[in-house]
Amino acid sequence: MLETVDLTLTTPKDVYKEERERLVAELSVLQQQCLRENIGSIISFDGWDAAGKGSRISNLVSELDARSLTTWSIHKPVGDEARKPFMERFWSKVGRHGTMTIFDQSWYSRAVHMLLENDPDLRREKRSEELGRILEDAEDPYGDPSNRESEEILRSITSFEHQFASDGYVIIKFFLHISKKEQKKRLDKLAASDDTSWRVGKEDYRRNKRYDDLAELVDMFLEKTDYVYAPWTVVPATDWRTANLVILRTIIAALKKALARKETEKLISPAETAALSRAAHADTVISRFPLLRVPSLDDVTYDNTITNEDYQRELDEQQDRLTSNALQLYRKRIPVMIAYEGWDAAGKGGNIKRVARALDARDYRIYPSSAPTPEEKEHPFLWRYWTRLPKTGHFGIYDRTWYGRVLVERVEGFASTEEWQRAYDEINEFEWEMEQWGAILIKFWIDVSDEEQLNRFKDRQNNPAKRWKITDEDWRNRDKNPQYRVAVNDMIRLTSTPYAPWHIIESDDKHFARVKALKIINETIEERLK
Repeated sequence: MLETVDLTLTTPKDVYKEERERLVAELSVLQQQCLRENIGSIISFDGWDAAGKGSRISNLVSELDARSLTTWSIHKPVGDEARKPFMERFWSKVGRHGTMTIFDQSWYSRAVHMLLENDPDLRREKRSEELGRILEDAEDPYGDPSNRESEEILRSITSFEHQFASDGYVIIKFFLHISKKEQKKRLDKLAASDDTSWRVGKEDYRRNKRYDDLAELVDMFLEKTDYVYAPWTVVPATDWRTANLVILRTIIAALKKALARKETEKLISPAETAALSRAAHADTVISRFPLLRVPSLDDVTYDNTITNEDYQRELDEQQDRLTSNALQLYRKRIPVMIAYEGWDAAGKGGNIKRVARALDARDYRIYPSSAPTPEEKEHPFLWRYWTRLPKTGHFGIYDRTWYGRVLVERVEGFASTEEWQRAYDEINEFEWEMEQWGAILIKFWIDVSDEEQLNRFKDRQNNPAKRWKITDEDWRNRDKNPQYRVAVNDMIRLTSTPYAPWHIIESDDKHFARVKALKIINETIEERLK
């Protein structure tokens, strides 16, 4: 891709002024149209050192409406960012639907730097071979997980871009290209000034000397990650006027295309949309991830019980065991994510309390998942969970989870057929990234028989101290238990991966359920600690 760019292009000053005024006016209108139509955009600027990324971004944003635009400068993660998954910093920074988010250096810059850091002395041909292998793996992120950090990041990038594009965001990626000679000239100029010399170091000059080797790697990287839904534009950046115009034209073309697609969608009636969705998706969804064969709700029996004496003894034992395990996890900086789903009145809250009591209050956080807020609705559904991750060494306990998309949103019609069917593998991708980050994932479905649920509903309704726990919505949801049962079985079948299997906890006897959950948590942690 780099070789096809003419770095000698220049734009006369008078031509530039007139053309830029026209393009800026057009882009300003498109920005407001995208805001009204809820079309978000993600624009990343990567390129050679001293290629002018900061100046090009400043030129772009200076004429736009700052109220619906955010710019982020990305550097090596430090502090809490270094204790979260690599892509968390990008997920959390993307603006809501309709807004524009600009990154000065994106997820790709860090991925390339890490590849070089892993083996800085690797010969050029060997490095190209290595990069080719990693990029091929990144195109198929659903095989056996790899421990190589470069592969993990590239797979995370694929997931990030695809999920935001599927949610309607426009993704535009720029690589600012200059020659080796031009780069050296600019580095020397920066180094000669007292005001800018701090921006240039030995590493910048070292990379300039290895420009030809790096160019081969960058070119392969660009070609392999030039996705239809997230294409690259290589910008000839020797002449700043030419670069500014290329950037403006590219963004305008992408936004026009997105708006035209939105208008086409409006012409299709809801009934036609539903028919197309049914035709495009089989009734039985097949996951692209390796899955485990696990029991379904139809296999559950509800006769497991425990005596009060055994319950207290085993509860104390398991909580002490968890307290000890948590200290080791903290020292080893291993995060834990425990997800709770289940029927209303199944005992999720009581189960969570018994887990939390074994932990230091400073080392865990409980995240309840009620209806999404307006801000959360203005992002992809997983955004609210990317922004609710524990730090390394800490516990995140989720009282209802990201599985709402394939449960309540599916059954109640809050998500379209295409959205909830697509969500199974989006969730698998999310959990794969958590596992590659190093997290221990434990997922519980707290199950209760239909008869016992009815008894608990009546008990809550008749007991003034518990009446606040029961609502008309609970009774309405109970009427839809058959539909939810189908959705739960699909969820368990399609998201029980080797790294994040489902555990069904029989909870007609709440004491038995609490002890069983604690045992599973401890066994899972101890398996990792080995």
